[in-house]
Amino acid sequence: MKAESTIYRHVQKPMTMVGVSPMHLLLIVIGGFVLLIVFIAIGEAEIGAATSILAVCFAWYRTFRITQDDHHFASKHFVAPRYWKSKKHRSQIAGHPPVKRQKGRTK
Repeated sequence: MKAESTIYRHVQKPMTMVGVSPMHLLLIVIGGFVLLIVFIAIGEAEIGAATSILAVCFAWYRTFRITQDDHHFASKHFVAPRYWKSKKHRSQIAGHPPVKRQKGRTK
């Protein structure tokens, strides 16, 4: 008898750090540092510190809310564009004829 392996995808939740995916958290923190460096470069370090902290808090809150609504938001956000970017020959434009194959190869 074959054993069945049931996977409940709707129950599983991806790993998060402080409520958001690690990649989103990294992007949020890097964005805050870039903002701080820009303000330091123009000579407004005090305003830059406050602005970068507020920007990081706002970005974290928005990402946290989106992640709470859709737990697989990070997977959809980062994995799908990488897949379709590498498969340019698989996308079709509406009304455009399909790519013709010659002896098993595509042009």
